[in-house]
Parts: sequence; structure tokens; C-alpha cells
Amino acid sequence: MASRLTLRIEPVPEPLWGHNLRSNEVGLGPYRWLKLSRAVRAELGRCSICGSRKRLHGHEVWKFTEKARSGIATLVKVNAICTICHSIQHWGRTQILIMQGLMTVADGRRLIRHFAKVNRCKVEAFDGHSKRAFAQWRIRNKKKWKVDWGIFGSAVEEAAISRQRWHQSRATALIKT
Repeated sequence: MASRLTLRIEPVPEPLWGHNLRSNEVGLGPYRWLKLSRAVRAELGRCSICGSRKRLHGHEVWKFTEKARSGIATLVKVNAICTICHSIQHWGRTQILIMQGLMTVADGRRLIRHFAKVNRCKVEAFDGHSKRAFAQWRIRNKKKWKVDWGIFGSAVEEAAISRQRWHQSRATALIKT
């Protein structure tokens, strides 16, 4: 069933949290990410999962190549997806928002109905998919990961050089004062 699903829960392994294009530490940084995200959303114009044109987000698509104790996370592309599909793909975060009262339980039920509609399955299929996705997540959390920025590698390197230059210029400015 999981391979046939168009909309899936895709939890990011904990060792990879913060390793994304938005990151100002290891990625492009917020400004460059926003520029890329806007370009992708403008080009695609609709959710790459359900086709909605409402409230699009930029979403990184990762491929995980795994060995017993390690893996490589390769950034394959950036997609445009709607906020509803994005909330399903990051279901762990969505559950936290519900627990914090920032989203309602009813919001969660609406998201699950969207999952069922997009995947043309029964709402009950969501529970099994969720259990499998988080079981895989727990296994991936125990591995040592390397990040391959894929087609974005040169842009990430350029951003790192730019950050380094900025820090050097700030250090020089502080020394002069």
C-alpha cells in the first residue's frame, strides 16, 4: 500500500534535523531559500501532490540510501506543495502543533480525510501508514547520516563562502572599533 500512496508521511530522521536548505548554518539560509521556494512555487503553480493552487510551500524531496548503521540523504529536488499536504508529510510536527493547541484535533481529522481523498483510500488506512512511517523513522534515527545536497550542492557551497566572508568582515569591523 505505501508504495502506491501519492501523499505520504515522510518524517525526517532526527540526526538530519536542521540539515535543510532553509538553514543559515548548513544550507542556503532563509533569504536564498525564500527566493528558491518562490521560484519553484511560481513555476509549478500548483501542489505537486493534490493539484491545489492554494497556500503553496516549497518542500525538499530527499532520497535515503541506507546501510545497516549509516545512510546518505540526497536532496533530489524542491517541490511546491500545499499547506495541507505539507502538514501530512510532516505529521510528527503536526501532532506537536495539535498537542500545543496551535492546531485543533478537528484540523488533524481534516488532514487525515485529505490523505484518504488524495490516496483514494479509506481514512482507516492512515493509521497503518502512520505506524509504518514512524517505525521506519525510529530505525533511521539510530543511523549515522551524511548529507548530499545533490543539484543544490554548488549553491550551498556558495552560501557557505558568503557566510564565511560576512563573519570575517564583521570580525574585522569589530577589531577596528
